[in-house]
Amino acid sequence: MMNSPATRSEERISSATSPRLWTARSSANGSKTLNVNRDAEIRIVEVSDPRALRDLARWFASQLRPLPEYISHSEILWGRAAAPDRWHEDFAGIIEREFAATGAATRRFAVRDEEGWAGLACLNVQREDGRTVATLEDLIVDPGRRRTGIATALLRYVEAAGRDAGADWLALESGLRNEGAHAFFERHGYQTVSRVMVKKA
Repeated sequence: MMNSPATRSEERISSATSPRLWTARSSANGSKTLNVNRDAEIRIVEVSDPRALRDLARWFASQLRPLPEYISHSEILWGRAAAPDRWHEDFAGIIEREFAATGAATRRFAVRDEEGWAGLACLNVQREDGRTVATLEDLIVDPGRRRTGIATALLRYVEAAGRDAGADWLALESGLRNEGAHAFFERHGYQTVSRVMVKKA
């Protein structure tokens, strides 16, 4: 389907709101598959409550399970995936334990609507030798809510959070076959600077 200027989704991010809550307004293009109301409000919240984190972890695992193309080297090195094209058999449990870990440097920002969780972004900030490094560890949107502005709103939010933490750069990794994600990040100014290879020891 072609978008004309009159039907293309428009986002307006308000940076005047609280640092922990941004608002994005997205006008739907009329497609019934978008599953978003006209001028729907996208609310981003940081999730830290243990019960909410457990629920969010289960949702996140259910979103990733059918997407082996999401697997990158971190998923392999940290146990989420058993191979470059296969998740670990205890994948959901591993995700739950990750989210439940205390003292973690990772912050989790999510979008939730009347139908449940709609999107998630995980930002890790590390400080060492006077430098601050911000890494976007995960970004995912429910398939029924894609192309409604949620991914862009989440990305802009974590970019601002990284800058607020003092980071000069925001880094991310993406599975080699995750071409949709590559195109999305490139549209937002990201560039490929390396290629990571793995081999079973």
